Amino acid sequence: MVDRKQASRSERSESRVEFPLPRRLLRHLLFSHGITVGSRVLEVGGSLGSLLPFLVDLGVDAERLTFDAGDSADDEPNVHIVDRGEFEPPGPLSFDAVFIRDFDVYEQNLLTAEAAQVTANLMSCVRPGGFLVFLHRDSCTGTETEPRHDASCFLQHLSALPGESQVERFQGRANRMSTGRWFRGSGAQPDYSTIRQQLPEFAIPRCVWTERAQSTRFDERSCCAAHAGDGALPQSARPAA
Repeated sequence: MVDRKQASRSERSESRVEFPLPRRLLRHLLFSHGITVGSRVLEVGGSLGSLLPFLVDLGVDAERLTFDAGDSADDEPNVHIVDRGEFEPPGPLSFDAVFIRDFDVYEQNLLTAEAAQVTANLMSCVRPGGFLVFLHRDSCTGTETEPRHDASCFLQHLSALPGESQVERFQGRANRMSTGRWFRGSGAQPDYSTIRQQLPEFAIPRCVWTERAQSTRFDERSCCAAHAGDGALPQSARPAA
């Protein structure tokens, strides 16, 4: 595991470090998912402050996947910018964990075949017993008015796919040292949830994940009232199987 003394030293030097998420949440991501030096982690999305530099500094073998070239810094290492119409996941069984945050595929109704296929593709990248984790802001301190999911939306989304789900909640608090675009102009942190799916301890081929996603029937349901009536993604945004 990542050395807790090293994490403590990092906290003491917080004035020199920009944390992309609240420290309690970062500790949870590392310690609860067995992330250690040399672990392989795929970050998906993260346009509002990438985890990638933080993970790389800790010795994690991390990569990042995004659709938008504009949300990646020029000096950010190991970033894969992919085209929506040609989205193919990285190699199968390659990562110990996949962390998903601010990925616009999941900003619409989660009970669609398109969303299920994206998640199935990403799960096919995870090693047996590994984790796929959604990082979700339950509340925000700004003036956002966009309809938001809650944790139950993601649990419904994951229910058709193999593995065990678990939700953890992290209450925000005032923190004058918080940095990053989410927190500037305010000392308060938003509330967060992590919704994770731990995969079975045996390997599942990508074709099986794809078949499971394609056979799921959502019957035009919506995951929540905030996204009632959301249609399917445009043809150009549909992921490749």
